[in-house]
Amino acid sequence: MEAEKNNITELKAKAETFDDIFKKLSAVDLSQHKAKKMDLDYLTWAQAWQFVLENYPSATYQFEDFDGVPYLQYPDGSAEVRVKVVIEGHERHMWLPCMDFKNNAINQPNSRQTNDSKMRCFVKCLAMFGLGLDVYGAKESIDLEPESIGDVDDALPGPEKDVPLLINQTERDILSNLITKADIPESRIFNLAKIEKLDELKKSDYQSLLKKLEVTIESANS
Repeated sequence: MEAEKNNITELKAKAETFDDIFKKLSAVDLSQHKAKKMDLDYLTWAQAWQFVLENYPSATYQFEDFDGVPYLQYPDGSAEVRVKVVIEGHERHMWLPCMDFKNNAINQPNSRQTNDSKMRCFVKCLAMFGLGLDVYGAKESIDLEPESIGDVDDALPGPEKDVPLLINQTERDILSNLITKADIPESRIFNLAKIEKLDELKKSDYQSLLKKLEVTIESANS
């Protein structure tokens, strides 16, 4: 019995924290594994999942089911898919509208459109653990398959627009998480970035703020 308790204690000690997982997966070099489609970079969901399983073979994922329907349907007919990924006991959730290649919401999506959206959502959820964030930060798109264009809004500045491109939901969640870890008042961060809320942060300022927060956290832990 005592030996069993010691084994459990040892296993708990070896369990990786979310920070450990994030650092490991965000450090994965995707430069040799990206392909291009219409000037957008993409990473197949299979390749992304392979990277995860090579480091965490017990990782799992699960798509949410809505009374036998693979998506949540809104009153206007548009739909949203949701997924959960679990790595070393750490859960992250992601959601994504079913969209066409122009990122317009689709009403009554067919099986192909639903499947594409589910796997795009899956890759975005993996980004919550750090995998592929450098691609998002570089204003490029982690897509799923060559025939699917992917998240154009996340990838490129709007064509000939004066309105600046803002950070997406994944990037907002990452910054919120780091601000909490850095134990810095949000108001201070907002003043530094000259914004009133994270939704207003420009993509061009994302990497700079991300690095400042990481340096702050590293300094506090050193």
